[in-house]
Amino acid sequence: MQEASRARIEEGALLYVAATRAKRHLIITGSEKRSKLKDSWWEVCAGHRPAQPWPDHASPALSHLSEHDLPKTVRFVESLSGKVKNAATESTRPFVTAKTDEEILHTLLELAGNAERKFDRDYLFQKVGQRLRVPFQKVQQVWPKALKILSSPLLKVFFSLENKAYSPWNLVSAQGELQRLDRVVYWGNTVWILAFKDIEGPPGTVQALQLTAYAKTMRFLEPRRSIRCAVITSEASLFVLDDLTGEFLPIVDPSQLHL
Repeated sequence: MQEASRARIEEGALLYVAATRAKRHLIITGSEKRSKLKDSWWEVCAGHRPAQPWPDHASPALSHLSEHDLPKTVRFVESLSGKVKNAATESTRPFVTAKTDEEILHTLLELAGNAERKFDRDYLFQKVGQRLRVPFQKVQQVWPKALKILSSPLLKVFFSLENKAYSPWNLVSAQGELQRLDRVVYWGNTVWILAFKDIEGPPGTVQALQLTAYAKTMRFLEPRRSIRCAVITSEASLFVLDDLTGEFLPIVDPSQLHL
């Protein structure tokens, strides 16, 4: 019992040191399992109420906690629960054909655009089919759209292995909203936030508001870089969002990307 008590004190001291070294933000994450890890750091921190009010959907079991249990600088972000995937049953699940062409296009561009070598097409289609649970033929039908984008001289810079890229990239805004960026490309001193849309013609107001919110979050992460937003359509067209007017401008020449 003495050893367990001593170990508990050391754990608390280590948590204190880790938590007080953060300069701007402290992010504590946890993964819920079927048998919860007793007294984990996540449970220790999540068991206290922050200074600001809880969201409407917060657990009522925590309502009795004091607002002074944590410093006012701490903000609690509710964990996202989900089922743990079982590899033994994943392979036996039936195909789901309800996936849209846009979802398939996203995954094709993600896997092919992040590859360090050229994919064998059959292998690529199988990987996308397995991930989305759609038939091989369905993926094959959408491939021409992805190929048109990947082979476009105008868009090749966004899929070049010379530039650092993330596809997709999930962020959380200052308001706690989950943001899913289709592709983020570091090109020189500029960070490009790209959205893939299976549409004809220019994007609309919804896409403009969405990308504006993404850019606001990205500016906190990259304050010294220029942030630009654009939409790539299934027709291999590129529309860049104008920060001043909030409108999408069509780009037809690579030289316009430097403006």
